[in-house]
Amino acid sequence: MSLLAGDLYIRQVNLLDFSREDFVGEMDIWVKDGRIHKILPSGPPSQALPVSSDQVIDGSDRYLIPGLIDCHVHLISPFYSPDVEVKLEGWMLKQIKKNLAAFPRVGVTWVRDLLSPITLISILKRLTETGYLSGPDIVFSGPIFSTIGGYPDYLDPLPGLSSIITGQMKVEIDSSTDLDRYFKFLSKMGATFIKVGFQKELGLSGLPPLPLLSPSMLDKVVKRAHANHLKVAIHVCEKQQILQAAESGVDSIEHIAIDGILDDRCFDLILDKGIIMVPTLHCSYRFAHFETTSDYLHSPQASERFEPKALRILRPISRKWSQVSVKHRFKDVKSYRREYDINQKNARICVERGVTLATGTDGGAFSTFMGDTIEEIKNLYRAGLSRLEALKTATLNAAQLLSLEDRLKFTEGCRADLVLLSQNPLKNLDNLYKVEYTIKNGRVI
Repeated sequence: MSLLAGDLYIRQVNLLDFSREDFVGEMDIWVKDGRIHKILPSGPPSQALPVSSDQVIDGSDRYLIPGLIDCHVHLISPFYSPDVEVKLEGWMLKQIKKNLAAFPRVGVTWVRDLLSPITLISILKRLTETGYLSGPDIVFSGPIFSTIGGYPDYLDPLPGLSSIITGQMKVEIDSSTDLDRYFKFLSKMGATFIKVGFQKELGLSGLPPLPLLSPSMLDKVVKRAHANHLKVAIHVCEKQQILQAAESGVDSIEHIAIDGILDDRCFDLILDKGIIMVPTLHCSYRFAHFETTSDYLHSPQASERFEPKALRILRPISRKWSQVSVKHRFKDVKSYRREYDINQKNARICVERGVTLATGTDGGAFSTFMGDTIEEIKNLYRAGLSRLEALKTATLNAAQLLSLEDRLKFTEGCRADLVLLSQNPLKNLDNLYKVEYTIKNGRVI
């Protein structure tokens, strides 16, 4: 879509305000200087409007929702896999541009990137904010913090000049690490989160368990991050480590237990401390059904979505990982399918216990791709949320996690991040794909 500059006026649109139990009837929305200037009852078609005709969008029989948020993506490291070494090359820059463009097509106006070199991701954030690149606005963490030799063990800290130019992908810490120095630097670069790697087992590969941060060190990381006004997102997949993460008071738990059902004490801590869970169910589904990924990567749609070099990397790995009997770097597909069943059970209990859930795809983590956000919303619906509650995971709940509460409201004066749909998503979540316009900061993207 071409970029519309200046004011916008959306006429006679059905306003879906997810903070209400019902939707608002036909209204007019006047967007001015990137914000919702006025919300007005719809007048007759002959009514004079405060903008020129080319700035008017007909919203009749259409539905306006807040822009969606994907809380877990990897924009700059999209094809890292233990099976192949990928270096930052020219084709990846083209792929990153395609990654960004995939989000507005499905109504996503914000993403949270949870593992990218800090210098590169901060530049990308500026380029999308200014409109130089078409894509969502970006909240980010920068590198992942882990103990020495800890998860992700296949990522090593970058040496010398590379780390100066791009920033580190991974920071290994111990009791002697000056955490405040790191966290102040990240905050200065624009980060609002840190990410912690806290995974012990890689599965059935016969490898020894990975070392973990000690409970006292994890507590220290969380405390010092919060003191530096940074929230903490923790990558964790095992129930014992999820319990420790909850005890430490992290802000979000990324993924969900794959080794058993979380107990009541863990859920009580999560609820008491207001921790938001980002279960990334779509990612675990894709790992469990790699044959669908393999088929997709040979489709015409994939040829449009990926650079040729990307497909040359993705296709052979996907073929290997989709063979049920083959054990690769992590485990075999049968194991992933068992784990997906456990994921689903834990997600259902989260719903039953009233845990706050947010949408995150893990897009870029090989098995999931940019723009899969709606599939995660549907997964959360299948876990037991109502359609309205599932939509909240990608709007109100996600905004709470990212401290964007003032950006996703249908209130005069709030930033205009909006999506115009041709069909009602409260009737069918697949209607989220029927995007006519995605508006970010008052501009069509």
